[in-house]
Amino acid sequence: MASLITGLIKALGPDIYPKLVAFDLDGTTWDGWLNEHEFGKKGWVTEGKKEDNVTLLKMNNDGFLIGDVKNPKYKAAQVLVPYDFIKILQDIRKQTKPNSSDNMNIDVCISSKNTHKDMCVRALWHVEYDDPKRGKGTRVTDIIKYFEAGNEHQPKTEHFDNFERWNQDKGRPTSQKKMLLFDDKAENMDVEQWNGVTFFKIAKPGRGMTYDDYKNGLKLYRSFMEWRRYIPASGADSSKVQHIGYVGADMLNAQRYAEGKRRTRTDRAARWGYAMYVADDPRIAAFFSKMGREGTPDDQYIVKLYVRSSQAFDFINKVWYPSKGSWQINNVHSTMEQTCQAQEKLDKKVMEKFNVSKPYLSFSKHGKMAGMDWIKDGTRFNEMIVYPQIQDAMFFGEAHKLSEVEGLINSGDANWPHLKWHRNIKPWGIKLCAETKADFDKYGERY
Repeated sequence: MASLITGLIKALGPDIYPKLVAFDLDGTTWDGWLNEHEFGKKGWVTEGKKEDNVTLLKMNNDGFLIGDVKNPKYKAAQVLVPYDFIKILQDIRKQTKPNSSDNMNIDVCISSKNTHKDMCVRALWHVEYDDPKRGKGTRVTDIIKYFEAGNEHQPKTEHFDNFERWNQDKGRPTSQKKMLLFDDKAENMDVEQWNGVTFFKIAKPGRGMTYDDYKNGLKLYRSFMEWRRYIPASGADSSKVQHIGYVGADMLNAQRYAEGKRRTRTDRAARWGYAMYVADDPRIAAFFSKMGREGTPDDQYIVKLYVRSSQAFDFINKVWYPSKGSWQINNVHSTMEQTCQAQEKLDKKVMEKFNVSKPYLSFSKHGKMAGMDWIKDGTRFNEMIVYPQIQDAMFFGEAHKLSEVEGLINSGDANWPHLKWHRNIKPWGIKLCAETKADFDKYGERY
């Protein structure tokens, strides 16, 4: 395994950086909340321009203290930009060589739901530092490429769609897979689930990020990038490709899965979070292809799924969840924010029980459902849960209209085998925790 990881790092470069790094403001860039409603309690410098009350009160051992010039001792109107944030900016700015093209730059952006953009801009305008490219006296606002703030109801997925579009319009196309967001709220993890941005939640939400947060965020970004593989060209060496399972889907998402893309947004049940759910039995995938689409056979598809590199699949971390409600995510009866928060809790539980951090592949058992007549009562089937950052990095497939292959599937055709993942727990290095083993034992399942 060590030689594989070494090869991956050499291929990518140990110091690979995102093309765009974005920061939340309240609780992330600074300690506290720049609350417009706490300013002006002792009057305004300029009527109608709240930002004129925002000033640098002092620099202390911790950082830059920003507050209300008319009410400088009022702590509810104060935020602190820590020196670690300056150190982070300096490291980002060091990555661009003096004579390099704009395409080599790392864009620094703001992605915030603070309700008053101009006050936020003014706060950062007051923070000066020694920039590796611009020199002393550089204001933080001098290096910000895009500044998204002012609308607390706008999802951050739209911020990143804008970043991508604006760069495209400037002739600098930047995939969202090469972007990184630092934030203090798990609810904003949807930028990772749907857009492909790497999301990193800081260690002390509300208190401002540290340089360790920055390094750990880069580590997470690099770990996602380490597993990214190209889809083999037609006729290429197939020894690296491995048939791994089946996915039931509608026509649109079947085609996306086949092309190695993540699915579109969905409100279908996802008990382990938003992911690609894979079966080892093609009959299971066929069942889910039909579920909810009974009256639209032309929209029932099945994908024969492959990993782009069997070697990478062998070495990525894998865990087998216990099929317990306390572990699961109830997305159907939750908001997107609640689903993201539940996903964070699940990731923490995986670290606690398996000592595995993102990214990882997961497996679980699922109880027999009405209509699965080929499954014996009291037995369960296998499912693999592939979260989007790994799904569109390592997988691709062949999309088939279900009506054209269902006869072959039901007849046990050799091209549509039942893969029986539970027999590969040891060969694939799938980790089991005590609760997983107890879950298997409860049903008399071998592992």
